[in-house]
Amino acid sequence: MNEFLVTGGLLGMSIILILGIIILLISILATARRIKHQEYSLLDEKLMLSIKSLGGIACLTGLFFQTLGLYLAFQAIQAAADISSIIVMKGVFVSFYSTFFGLGVFLVSMIIWYILKVTAGNKAK
Repeated sequence: MNEFLVTGGLLGMSIILILGIIILLISILATARRIKHQEYSLLDEKLMLSIKSLGGIACLTGLFFQTLGLYLAFQAIQAAADISSIIVMKGVFVSFYSTFFGLGVFLVSMIIWYILKVTAGNKAK
């Protein structure tokens, strides 16, 4: 896991990981409110919206860092006179790490959001 985070770009992958952890913490809070049978309130709506929003931000962060990585890689390729196609393809492959990670966090956040939305049922106004 550490190699995946470092290879994919420590800054971008760390941001996505932190967003994923925040999503999980918010989900635990929302689930705890459901278990305690607290009345559905504005706080629940904000929690639900933040799960979806943070998932989208994680997805866009992954795409941003992939684009940035490809841009920097193409600059390095342009500066080098002769470069192996294998090295280029490995760089392109690695650039997808942040996108996959961001999409994974987004997918998990949407699943959590859907489950919490369904369990809200008729409690929502």
